[in-house]
Amino acid sequence: MTTTAHQQHEAVLTALHPLPIQGDAWSKPIKVLAWLVLLVIGIKLAQTATRTANEGISPTIAATIVLLFGALIVFAWLMQTSQTIISEEGITQTWLTTRYLPWNELHFAKFVPLLGSKRLICFTARNRPVIFQAGSQELHIAFAKIAVIYRKHPQ
Repeated sequence: MTTTAHQQHEAVLTALHPLPIQGDAWSKPIKVLAWLVLLVIGIKLAQTATRTANEGISPTIAATIVLLFGALIVFAWLMQTSQTIISEEGITQTWLTTRYLPWNELHFAKFVPLLGSKRLICFTARNRPVIFQAGSQELHIAFAKIAVIYRKHPQ
């Protein structure tokens, strides 16, 4: 670890003390919206299925629609249960797969406070972006502090 990277690492641990900071990856309004959209889609699918019950529908199309609706339910469930954790080792977020970025690989970070989602976009030495979501006030503040400390590429 270079001196600058070590200084950034120490600065972030000091600024975020006490660690770990953990919270939902998605805010409550976004999670509620996701479930409401699924409810509307489910109602529309049920209405369409009952209207076309006496008409022939391709089993392949019906199976595809059911499979895709099931996938949407899985995505909504993952949004509901996804967690972001900031620890002394790095940043972790559960999602379809677990994202993990150790502090020593973080070279640049940008906090993006979008309307529905607060994000921390982290860039590694290979300029590969890793995006983390924050659904709680504690994570928003931590993301902003990380972005300030890692706002410039190390020399």
